[in-house]
Amino acid sequence: MKIILGFILLSLTSYLYAQSNIEQPVIFNNDIGQYPLGLHVDILEDTNGELTIDQVSSAAYQTQFKPSQAKVPNFGFSNSPYWVRFRVKDDSQQPKQWYLEMAHPSMQQMSFYRPRIEGTGFWRKQTGFTWPFQSREIAHQTFVFKLALRPKIEPTFYLRFDSGGDSMTLPLTIWSFKAFFQKTQIEQLFAGFLFGTLLVMIGYNTFLFLFLRENSYLYYVLFVTSFFCHELLYRGFLSI
Repeated sequence: MKIILGFILLSLTSYLYAQSNIEQPVIFNNDIGQYPLGLHVDILEDTNGELTIDQVSSAAYQTQFKPSQAKVPNFGFSNSPYWVRFRVKDDSQQPKQWYLEMAHPSMQQMSFYRPRIEGTGFWRKQTGFTWPFQSREIAHQTFVFKLALRPKIEPTFYLRFDSGGDSMTLPLTIWSFKAFFQKTQIEQLFAGFLFGTLLVMIGYNTFLFLFLRENSYLYYVLFVTSFFCHELLYRGFLSI
Protein backbone atom coordinates (compact mmCIF):
# COMPACT_ATOMS: atom_id res chain seq x y z
CA MET A 1 0.00 0.00 0.00
CA LYS A 2 2.81 2.40 0.86
CA ILE A 3 4.48 1.62 -2.47
CA ILE A 4 1.28 2.44 -4.39
CA LEU A 5 0.79 5.66 -2.39
CA GLY A 6 4.39 6.67 -3.00
CA PHE A 7 4.02 6.05 -6.72
CA ILE A 8 0.87 8.22 -6.86
CA LEU A 9 2.61 11.05 -4.99
CA LEU A 10 5.63 10.82 -7.29
CA SER A 11 3.42 10.94 -10.38
CA LEU A 12 1.49 13.92 -9.01
CA THR A 13 4.70 15.76 -8.17
CA SER A 14 6.07 15.13 -11.67
CA TYR A 15 2.89 16.40 -13.26
CA LEU A 16 2.83 19.58 -11.14
CA TYR A 17 6.49 20.25 -11.90
CA ALA A 18 5.86 19.75 -15.60
CA GLN A 19 3.01 22.24 -15.54
CA SER A 20 5.07 24.80 -13.62
CA ASN A 21 7.84 24.41 -16.18
CA ILE A 22 5.64 25.89 -18.94
CA GLU A 23 6.22 29.58 -19.59
CA GLN A 24 3.78 32.00 -17.97
CA PRO A 25 0.74 32.61 -20.18
CA VAL A 26 0.39 35.62 -22.44
CA ILE A 27 -2.51 37.57 -20.92
CA PHE A 28 -4.70 39.51 -23.34
CA ASN A 29 -6.47 42.73 -22.38
CA ASN A 30 -8.50 45.46 -24.05
CA ASP A 31 -5.63 47.92 -24.60
CA ILE A 32 -3.08 45.89 -26.57
CA GLY A 33 -3.59 44.39 -30.00
CA GLN A 34 -0.14 42.90 -30.66
CA TYR A 35 1.74 40.33 -28.57
CA PRO A 36 5.17 39.16 -29.83
CA LEU A 37 5.68 35.60 -28.58
CA GLY A 38 9.45 35.21 -28.82
CA LEU A 39 10.09 35.47 -25.07
CA HIS A 40 6.90 33.63 -24.09
CA VAL A 41 7.42 30.26 -25.76
CA ASP A 42 9.17 27.00 -24.90
CA ILE A 43 11.10 25.16 -27.61
CA LEU A 44 12.06 21.52 -28.15
CA GLU A 45 14.38 20.26 -30.90
CA ASP A 46 13.21 16.98 -32.44
CA THR A 47 16.59 15.64 -33.56
CA ASN A 48 15.15 12.44 -35.05
CA GLY A 49 12.02 14.05 -36.49
CA GLU A 50 9.81 11.31 -35.04
CA LEU A 51 8.00 12.95 -32.10
CA THR A 52 4.20 13.20 -32.18
CA ILE A 53 1.81 15.64 -30.53
CA ASP A 54 0.78 12.93 -28.04
CA GLN A 55 4.39 12.56 -26.96
CA VAL A 56 5.40 16.22 -26.69
CA SER A 57 2.19 17.15 -24.84
CA SER A 58 2.64 14.35 -22.30
CA ALA A 59 4.17 14.84 -18.86
CA ALA A 60 7.24 12.87 -19.91
CA TYR A 61 8.33 15.60 -22.35
CA GLN A 62 7.25 18.74 -20.54
CA THR A 63 10.58 19.30 -18.81
CA GLN A 64 12.50 18.82 -22.05
CA PHE A 65 11.20 22.09 -23.50
CA LYS A 66 13.53 25.06 -23.04
CA PRO A 67 12.36 28.67 -22.59
CA SER A 68 13.18 30.90 -25.54
CA GLN A 69 15.83 33.56 -24.90
CA ALA A 70 15.24 35.61 -28.07
CA LYS A 71 12.48 37.90 -29.30
CA VAL A 72 12.70 36.06 -32.63
CA PRO A 73 14.06 32.52 -32.08
CA ASN A 74 16.55 31.60 -34.79
CA PHE A 75 18.40 28.27 -35.04
CA GLY A 76 20.13 28.82 -38.36
CA PHE A 77 20.00 26.24 -41.12
CA SER A 78 18.62 23.10 -39.52
CA ASN A 79 17.43 19.69 -40.65
CA SER A 80 15.77 19.05 -37.29
CA PRO A 81 12.10 19.86 -36.76
CA TYR A 82 11.33 22.11 -33.79
CA TRP A 83 8.33 22.06 -31.47
CA VAL A 84 7.02 25.25 -29.88
CA ARG A 85 4.45 25.60 -27.12
CA PHE A 86 2.83 28.60 -25.45
CA ARG A 87 -0.09 29.43 -23.18
CA VAL A 88 -2.55 32.29 -23.43
CA LYS A 89 -5.31 33.75 -21.27
CA ASP A 90 -7.99 36.19 -22.45
CA ASP A 91 -8.73 38.71 -19.69
CA SER A 92 -10.35 41.27 -21.99
CA GLN A 93 -13.79 42.46 -20.92
CA GLN A 94 -15.34 41.52 -24.24
CA PRO A 95 -14.28 38.33 -26.06
CA LYS A 96 -12.23 39.02 -29.20
CA GLN A 97 -10.99 37.01 -32.12
CA TRP A 98 -7.23 36.51 -31.85
CA TYR A 99 -4.86 35.41 -34.60
CA LEU A 100 -1.47 33.73 -34.45
CA GLU A 101 0.90 34.80 -37.24
CA MET A 102 4.05 32.99 -38.31
CA ALA A 103 5.75 35.71 -40.39
CA HIS A 104 8.32 33.52 -42.14
CA PRO A 105 6.71 32.77 -45.53
CA SER A 106 9.37 30.28 -46.66
CA MET A 107 8.91 27.81 -43.77
CA GLN A 108 8.65 24.51 -45.65
CA GLN A 109 6.20 22.67 -43.40
CA MET A 110 4.40 23.50 -40.19
CA SER A 111 1.59 22.09 -38.07
CA PHE A 112 -0.56 24.03 -35.63
CA TYR A 113 -2.18 22.12 -32.75
CA ARG A 114 -5.13 23.83 -31.12
CA PRO A 115 -6.72 22.20 -28.04
CA ARG A 116 -10.26 21.04 -28.72
CA ILE A 117 -12.85 23.16 -26.93
CA GLU A 118 -14.99 20.10 -26.32
CA GLY A 119 -13.29 16.87 -25.34
CA THR A 120 -9.61 16.02 -25.29
CA GLY A 121 -6.87 16.05 -27.87
CA PHE A 122 -5.91 18.62 -30.47
CA TRP A 123 -7.24 20.00 -33.73
CA ARG A 124 -4.41 20.04 -36.29
CA LYS A 125 -3.83 22.34 -39.23
CA GLN A 126 -0.96 21.54 -41.61
CA THR A 127 0.44 24.04 -44.08
CA GLY A 128 3.72 25.52 -45.27
CA PHE A 129 5.58 26.88 -48.25
CA THR A 130 5.59 23.47 -49.95
CA TRP A 131 1.85 23.01 -49.40
CA PRO A 132 -0.87 24.41 -51.69
CA PHE A 133 -2.01 27.92 -50.81
CA GLN A 134 -5.48 26.50 -50.11
CA SER A 135 -4.04 24.65 -47.10
CA ARG A 136 -3.78 27.92 -45.15
CA GLU A 137 -6.48 28.60 -42.60
CA ILE A 138 -6.44 32.31 -43.47
CA ALA A 139 -5.77 33.44 -47.07
CA HIS A 140 -2.73 35.57 -46.31
CA GLN A 141 0.86 35.81 -47.55
CA THR A 142 2.15 34.65 -44.15
CA PHE A 143 0.81 31.75 -42.07
CA VAL A 144 -2.09 32.83 -39.87
CA PHE A 145 -4.20 30.71 -37.52
CA LYS A 146 -7.26 31.42 -35.41
CA LEU A 147 -6.97 31.03 -31.65
CA ALA A 148 -10.18 29.58 -30.21
CA LEU A 149 -10.30 30.88 -26.63
CA ARG A 150 -12.72 30.75 -23.74
CA PRO A 151 -12.73 33.39 -20.96
CA LYS A 152 -10.38 32.70 -18.02
CA ILE A 153 -9.09 29.45 -19.55
CA GLU A 154 -5.35 29.00 -20.17
CA PRO A 155 -4.97 26.57 -23.09
CA THR A 156 -1.55 25.38 -24.26
CA PHE A 157 -0.94 25.51 -28.02
CA TYR A 158 1.72 23.55 -29.89
CA LEU A 159 3.42 24.11 -33.25
CA ARG A 160 5.79 21.90 -35.20
CA PHE A 161 8.17 23.48 -37.72
CA ASP A 162 10.27 21.79 -40.41
CA SER A 163 12.44 24.13 -42.49
CA GLY A 164 13.77 21.35 -44.73
CA GLY A 165 17.35 22.43 -44.07
CA ASP A 166 16.56 26.11 -44.65
CA SER A 167 16.61 28.84 -42.00
CA MET A 168 14.74 27.91 -38.82
CA THR A 169 13.51 31.39 -37.92
CA LEU A 170 10.34 31.70 -35.82
CA PRO A 171 8.81 35.21 -35.83
CA LEU A 172 5.57 34.51 -33.94
CA THR A 173 3.02 37.18 -33.04
CA ILE A 174 -0.55 37.16 -31.73
CA TRP A 175 -2.84 39.87 -33.08
CA SER A 176 -6.32 41.10 -32.32
CA PHE A 177 -8.60 41.25 -35.35
CA LYS A 178 -8.44 45.06 -35.50
CA ALA A 179 -4.64 45.25 -35.19
CA PHE A 180 -4.14 42.47 -37.75
CA PHE A 181 -6.51 44.15 -40.22
CA GLN A 182 -4.68 47.49 -39.88
CA LYS A 183 -1.27 45.83 -40.31
CA THR A 184 -2.46 43.93 -43.37
CA GLN A 185 -3.79 47.12 -44.98
CA ILE A 186 -0.39 48.80 -44.62
CA GLU A 187 1.43 45.72 -45.96
CA GLN A 188 -0.87 45.45 -48.97
CA LEU A 189 -0.47 49.15 -49.75
CA PHE A 190 3.32 48.92 -49.65
CA ALA A 191 3.32 45.69 -51.67
CA GLY A 192 1.05 47.26 -54.29
CA PHE A 193 3.40 50.24 -54.64
CA LEU A 194 6.51 48.01 -54.84
CA PHE A 195 5.16 45.52 -57.35
CA GLY A 196 3.43 48.20 -59.38
CA THR A 197 6.72 50.11 -59.71
CA LEU A 198 8.56 46.96 -60.77
CA LEU A 199 5.93 46.12 -63.39
CA VAL A 200 6.18 49.65 -64.83
CA MET A 201 9.96 49.30 -65.01
CA ILE A 202 9.65 45.92 -66.75
CA GLY A 203 7.09 47.20 -69.23
CA TYR A 204 8.95 50.43 -70.03
CA ASN A 205 12.31 48.76 -70.59
CA THR A 206 10.72 45.98 -72.63
CA PHE A 207 9.31 48.68 -74.92
CA LEU A 208 12.74 50.32 -75.20
CA PHE A 209 14.34 46.98 -76.07
CA LEU A 210 11.77 46.26 -78.79
CA PHE A 211 12.13 49.78 -80.21
CA LEU A 212 15.91 50.29 -79.91
CA ARG A 213 17.07 46.65 -80.14
CA GLU A 214 19.81 47.17 -77.56
CA ASN A 215 20.66 44.13 -75.45
CA SER A 216 21.34 46.21 -72.34
CA TYR A 217 17.60 46.85 -72.00
CA LEU A 218 16.90 43.12 -72.31
CA TYR A 219 19.41 42.32 -69.56
CA TYR A 220 17.84 44.95 -67.35
CA VAL A 221 14.36 43.52 -67.95
CA LEU A 222 15.59 40.04 -67.02
CA PHE A 223 17.23 41.38 -63.85
CA VAL A 224 14.13 43.29 -62.71
CA THR A 225 11.89 40.32 -63.56
CA SER A 226 14.02 37.98 -61.46
CA PHE A 227 13.93 40.49 -58.57
CA PHE A 228 10.17 40.76 -58.99
CA CYS A 229 9.74 36.97 -58.72
CA HIS A 230 12.12 36.82 -55.74
CA GLU A 231 10.10 39.43 -53.86
CA LEU A 232 6.85 37.60 -54.61
CA LEU A 233 8.30 34.43 -53.10
CA TYR A 234 10.09 36.12 -50.18
CA ARG A 235 7.02 38.09 -49.12
CA GLY A 236 4.70 35.09 -49.43
CA PHE A 237 2.63 36.28 -52.38
CA LEU A 238 3.70 33.32 -54.51
CA SER A 239 3.96 29.69 -53.46
CA ILE A 240 5.22 26.65 -55.34
